[in-house]
This record gives sequence, C-alpha cells and structure tokens, in this order.
Amino acid sequence: MSCLFVALDVETATYERISICEIGIAIINNGNITERRSWLIQPPNNKYEAFNSFLHGIRPDDTKDKPFFPEVWKEIYPYVQNKIVVCHNAAFDMGAIRDALEHYDMEYPTFDIMCTIRLSKKTLPGLSCYSLDSVYRGMFDKKMNNHHRACDDAVACAEILLECLKRKNIITLNDIETEFAIKIGHISHDSYCNQHAIKSAKNNRTNIKATDIIGDSQKQDPDNYFYAKLVCFTGAFSFCYRKELQQYIADIGGTPVRRFNWQVQN
Repeated sequence: MSCLFVALDVETATYERISICEIGIAIINNGNITERRSWLIQPPNNKYEAFNSFLHGIRPDDTKDKPFFPEVWKEIYPYVQNKIVVCHNAAFDMGAIRDALEHYDMEYPTFDIMCTIRLSKKTLPGLSCYSLDSVYRGMFDKKMNNHHRACDDAVACAEILLECLKRKNIITLNDIETEFAIKIGHISHDSYCNQHAIKSAKNNRTNIKATDIIGDSQKQDPDNYFYAKLVCFTGAFSFCYRKELQQYIADIGGTPVRRFNWQVQN
C-alpha cells in the first residue's frame, strides 16, 4: 500500500492520561519504516508514579529540563496531520493525546485512527494475550526491543501492522475494513471516533439477547458499582463484544438489559 501510516506510542508518568512523558512515532511509507523519532516530555509538575517509572525507566531527572506537551506537539503535528495514525491499543494512546490537548486548551488535529489489536487478533488468533510484546513475540518469534519506550513500541506497532497487511494480502484501505471487519476511526477539531468493529459476512457470532445472559454466582461482587443494577449498553465497542460486557455485568451481580423501562426505574 502507498498510504502514509504513522505508528504512534505514548508513555505516561502517572495513572492520569494527561501525564505524557514520552511520545514515539514510526513513519511507514510504501510498505517500509522510513523514519523513527521520539520526544521526552515534562509531565505536569514533573510528577511520576513508581510503577510507571518501573515500566518505562523514565524518571523525573530525565524530564525536568524537557519541554511541556504543547511545545513538543508542535513538532509532532506535521507528522500526523491528515495521515493514518496507528497505535496498539489506540483507546489509551488517543485518550492520552485528547486529554493533553484539552488540558492545554489546544485544537485537535485531523487524522484517521487504526488499532493493531483487532488486526492482530484476526491475523494471529488463539493468543492468550494481545499486549504489544505478546503479539510481537507470537508474530515474529522473538522479543521486541526496549518494550515501554515510546519509539521502540511505535516501531513494533508499525512492524505488526505491516505483517498483518502482508499476511492478509491487503491492497487498499477498503480491504482493511472488509478483511478485519472494522471501521477506521477519525479525529478532528469537531469530532472523534475510535476504530470500532462492524458487522460483516465474516462476523457470524450468534446474536444473544441480554435476557439470555446468566451470571456466575461464584463471581458476584456486592462492592462493585454495577451490583444489583440494571445496565444497558449502547453503541459500538472497539476491543470486545457487547455480549462479553453483558456477561461481565451478569457475573458480578448486575442485570444486563436491552433497553430501560424508565417507569420501572423511577
């Protein structure tokens, strides 16, 4: 494919998504990785959680003199504007980017969004885990380099994307959406929609009614927020199926429903 993809990865300093401390990208052009870059970023108050630093190895001393997100984003913006941005777990990376843009009152860019989790599930079914390092090891039979550093994670994501497209003989963007039963996402100044699953001829999962979902009594959790509540899911879901969410609600002691009867609720 001749389309220009940009694989992107975000690392955060704390559990808050706005605490971006590193962004990495890998440029894909004509089926090859042609450029890779990363930027260290000073998170708000240069605050870090020990667990996050344990994962990626970035600490306050590494970013105390680095620019804040707005200055770095000015450099990244030309790379992603009007491109196809690919992440492994795009919900997290795009959530962090959106939170940072809103925190600093910056305008959204415009680009399409793809996530390699669903692509890898369709290309490499049967893995027990679809984390970036697990998919990379399963797909290439080797460990990836420097997992949780943004540039290396972006490169791994790019390599996974290229391998998925290669194994499925993908030629066009329409082929991607058809083969993987997805709708490519999009972000702009007035809209946001992450990549999501769509029904297709290849998606023949049985349509189970919410009322048919039976919970596991051994998993009931009275302390869970959804315990003993009626729960209705609407819309499309990026990384699981509606019936899986309904099963979770039933297991913890809630009741999944197709629609609410507000007279009953009131």
